Amino acid sequence: MVEKKSSSIKSAFGLTKQEKLYILLICTLFILGAGARYLYLNNRNPTVYPPVEKEVPELNYE
Repeated sequence: MVEKKSSSIKSAFGLTKQEKLYILLICTLFILGAGARYLYLNNRNPTVYPPVEKEVPELNYE
């Protein structure tokens, strides 16, 4: 049978099993980090601080 020649574009994107594993691990860590951040931001309870009363200086014009 005649073997097909791989095109230069296809050979440029050919990855080894180890490279595919690295990409899979990086994508998994990214998705895990994004999911953890989403859960953190949606489940925090912001503390409500009472407003600070400012002292207004009395103006004495004599």
